[in-house]
Amino acid sequence: MRKFILACLAVGGTTRSPFDSDCAAICKLVGGCSSSGSHCKSNNTCHGLFRYRSGLCLDVTGGHCPTTLPMPCEHARRLNPDLACADLVLGSYCKFNQITGSRVCQGIGTTQDGSPCRIGTRLIGCSEARPFSCDSAIMMRMQ
Repeated sequence: MRKFILACLAVGGTTRSPFDSDCAAICKLVGGCSSSGSHCKSNNTCHGLFRYRSGLCLDVTGGHCPTTLPMPCEHARRLNPDLACADLVLGSYCKFNQITGSRVCQGIGTTQDGSPCRIGTRLIGCSEARPFSCDSAIMMRMQ
C-alpha cells in the first residue's frame, strides 16, 4: 500500500485509469485533439471529448462543441481503433496510411469479399493493396 501511495504522489497525486489509453486513442480521431490529448477523468468521462450528433467533438477551449453529452470512458474502450485492430490480428494497431490517406489496421488486408485477413499468410486473395480500415474494425467490434 505504501508503494502505491508514493507512486501517486510521484505523478502529481493522480492515479491512472485503465481507460486513459482508450480516451487518448479516441482523441486521435478528433481534429485538434492530438495536441491537447485526453484521459479518463475521475467522473469516468474522457477529458474534453463529447458526443455530438453522429460523431465526436473536442471542447477544451469552450468552442463550438456542445458539452451536454460527455464521452464515457467505457464507451471509448469499445471505440478504441487500436484495440479493434488487435482483436482481428494480435499485434495490429491503427495507423495512418499515406497512400490511401485513411486509417488502416497494420498488417491486415482484405479478401475479395471484403473480409479481413492477415497480410503475409498464404490465404489466396488477401491483398496488402486493399488494407482493412480501422473504422471497419471498430464496426466489427460493435456487432
